[in-house]
Amino acid sequence: MMPGLINHPAKWCHKIANDNIEAALLEPLSVAIHALERSRMPTDASCLIFGAGAIGLLVSAVCLDYGANSVLIADVDAGRVSFALEGKFATQGYVVPRNAISTGPVERLHASESLSTMLKEQAGVTVQGGFDTVFEASGTESCVQTSIYAAKPGGTILPIGMGTPHMFLPFSVAAFAEKDIIGVFRYAHDYPKAISLMESGRVPNLKKIITHKFSGLSKVVDALEMAAKTRDQDGKLVVKVVVETSSEDFF
Repeated sequence: MMPGLINHPAKWCHKIANDNIEAALLEPLSVAIHALERSRMPTDASCLIFGAGAIGLLVSAVCLDYGANSVLIADVDAGRVSFALEGKFATQGYVVPRNAISTGPVERLHASESLSTMLKEQAGVTVQGGFDTVFEASGTESCVQTSIYAAKPGGTILPIGMGTPHMFLPFSVAAFAEKDIIGVFRYAHDYPKAISLMESGRVPNLKKIITHKFSGLSKVVDALEMAAKTRDQDGKLVVKVVVETSSEDFF
């Protein structure tokens, strides 16, 4: 098969600095920026992030850049939580016990409410009744449930993770306390903002999110297999996998 070229309209193209590998993070960074702008997060907010993957890490970092006072990131993987704290993507971390995920729907709600209490106590937001803003970046039903319980009255919950299309949620908990649930899907015209944020250096350790690199299109399958893992063969944490190409891959 002969390689081909594709012409894009100029409005779809954005200029970046040469050899900037962090550009591979512009798509999830744009998602994070879009989520923050939809959240209407107040100044000095207390934030809770579920999921310490690439999206969760970037949402946490953007929260801090946008003026959040505290950001607690929660994940079932202790290595991911440690990575978030060591990279200064969040101010606090919490490892969610795997046994906190129960089987029955009612039991799951009780477990989610109990987990939200522990998270609020660790973050010190019990006086306010919960977190100002909660971002759910894991896509799991139990975390969406906990997000609703964890937000303060009048707070905001933003589901970002793409999980199961049908969930059993404590909707009345949100309705009776006037908590806003705002959906987030992809982004809207946020690439220029993401490029500006990336090139400003305001997000610390951005490059560290890229944990694994492969060279050449022939390694795409290997890269995808690595991206499906949480640890590589040496036990190293897998967060973001990048395939680097050159002109030799296309001509």
